[in-house]
Amino acid sequence: MMPEEKHARRLLDRHKLEPPYDLKKLASLYADVEYRYFPINADGIAINIDSASRPQILINSYNSKPRQQFTLAHELGHIIIPWHTGTIISHTNTESNPRLYWEYRALEAEANRFAAELLMPSLWVEKVYATTDNFCLSIESIQKTSGASTDAVLIKFFNTIHDDGIVCAELNDAGFYDKIYKTSSAPSNAYDIKGNDIIRNDPFSTSSNSEIVLIGYKKYRIWYFTNIHHDIVETDSRTWRELLDEILYDTKLVDKKLSINSILASAFDKNKNDVESVAVEKILSAFDGRSGLSSVHAHPLFKQYVLKRTKELAARKK
Repeated sequence: MMPEEKHARRLLDRHKLEPPYDLKKLASLYADVEYRYFPINADGIAINIDSASRPQILINSYNSKPRQQFTLAHELGHIIIPWHTGTIISHTNTESNPRLYWEYRALEAEANRFAAELLMPSLWVEKVYATTDNFCLSIESIQKTSGASTDAVLIKFFNTIHDDGIVCAELNDAGFYDKIYKTSSAPSNAYDIKGNDIIRNDPFSTSSNSEIVLIGYKKYRIWYFTNIHHDIVETDSRTWRELLDEILYDTKLVDKKLSINSILASAFDKNKNDVESVAVEKILSAFDGRSGLSSVHAHPLFKQYVLKRTKELAARKK
């Protein structure tokens, strides 16, 4: 957890708060809060930070309610985070404006992380997910209770949940994704699906389930990767080199030999302390969705190649 997130956590603990709670009431303990129309392009302003005068928070009333809610938490972050001082004009979506991003990136990113933890505490998000045991229901519950936007909820969820493998792609009207979110245990190559028609084509072969859902007014395709590991039985007497040569000959991807071996070695190194069956499945997952290697991943001998190569690398480790 980042230092600014710890400050948000301490603030909630100090006031014994857990969502849902009155954010404006909390912010008013530390600053005068006012909602008004801004004649400039800004979400909020924090004034008199760390000064003798009482701080002020101004929120742009033109914005949507979820954005106002996040902005209020963000401005409170500027006041609570000890190293933020002076007067700060905030743009909570600075990533969309390169000039503002480079000017404010450090302070605004810290205040954004503070706001996300304040509105959606990590331990609470984990509890909601454990209670519902359903991704879509969890997102809806977190959004309704916290008042945050769908984007903010998705970012927080995927930064918090690690054990379950989930990939979530926001779809545009053409069936391509605009944004993609993934848990750390989902295939590492999820971002490689960019440019694919993911409504008609499924880029993942190891997902246990996939669905297209509406969350708010946006359409998403979700993939779930269950953490159930099955032992792969060694059935081919050839070496992994012979198996890989046949796979590459069949798929006409002989030039990918070095790349495939490098990907496997890297994936093994990340999972070398797992038991063999778990390591093998994680290595297989490392190839899932990788651009240009789908035919290799789908080849009937590929699991045998991964198993044999994994055994050899594990033996070297000993």
